[in-house]
Amino acid sequence: MTEIVEELTIDDFVEMEKIDHQYFPDENIAPAKEAYKWYLKDKNATWKGSGNSYVNKIC
Repeated sequence: MTEIVEELTIDDFVEMEKIDHQYFPDENIAPAKEAYKWYLKDKNATWKGSGNSYVNKIC
């Protein structure tokens, strides 16, 4: 069953980085710690929303 998570943890970012490595070249992947710092800095502006709406805000 899928669960809705309100807050992400560093462990979530480590898992996302592992998944990214399966699909993208290393030079296109932000390290988990770096991405987590971005998330902590501005959770509402860059990570909230449905689908890929956060991509539109940071690209």
